[in-house]
Amino acid sequence: MHPDKFVGPIELHQHAERNGLAYAWEFTRAFAKWQELLTPEQYKLVDVWTSQGISRAMLFSRTIVVEQQIAAERDRSRSIRAEHADSAHAPHQR
Repeated sequence: MHPDKFVGPIELHQHAERNGLAYAWEFTRAFAKWQELLTPEQYKLVDVWTSQGISRAMLFSRTIVVEQQIAAERDRSRSIRAEHADSAHAPHQR
């Protein structure tokens, strides 16, 4: 079970490290991206005390991040191979 509140960003980071989790801060591109990619069951929103007051962060499994990176790399490789195949079959222009 993960806590709903953290005393500060360092405590959030340490908790994530100890439990194989990643996190993203609310109002960032990363937060929006992960919220779009993940189902509500795959992440947990937590409150974090900061010098600015209370901020929200999203905690989620680090394995999801790795899987996403592998999928993105696979897509890039396919795209590069498709470009090479297209250029090999294209007529030479002068």
